[in-house]
Amino acid sequence: MTVRVASGEARRWTDLKSVYVVASPGTEGVATNVKESRGYSDRLVLKLEGIDDPGAANALKGFWVLAPPDQIPVLPEGVHYSAWLVGMAVRDEKGRDLGRVVDVTGTAGSDLLVVEEPDGHELLIPVVPEIVLEVRQDREEIEVRLPDGLLELNRRSRH
Repeated sequence: MTVRVASGEARRWTDLKSVYVVASPGTEGVATNVKESRGYSDRLVLKLEGIDDPGAANALKGFWVLAPPDQIPVLPEGVHYSAWLVGMAVRDEKGRDLGRVVDVTGTAGSDLLVVEEPDGHELLIPVVPEIVLEVRQDREEIEVRLPDGLLELNRRSRH
């Protein structure tokens, strides 16, 4: 079966020993052993135990294939899984609370942190090294240096 890898780099995932196949995230899944795997761009080709013909694989079309937490690949320094950023607090260099990440969205240039500010406004922050200074996963916070005018630009573009 072929699986589109949400994080892009399929080759990172070729060492999986098992996966959970679920109808949707948050639903019960069945742990299934991985017999073989190959990665191509953002596609992972898996041979799963018990899925022995194209019909069986096709029956799983639209299902999610999730990795057990202990098999999630470690990423290079400065690279983070988008889903892990959701919920993190965002602070500027002076420690001022800018809100919480509610989503990460991709654009042609760079990803954007979608931050809900304490007053309910939405702030879009480009995920680039000049702006996102540090992601402290252990403290669930992101430190940013906002360019002059970014807060005001976000407010003007939403009204």
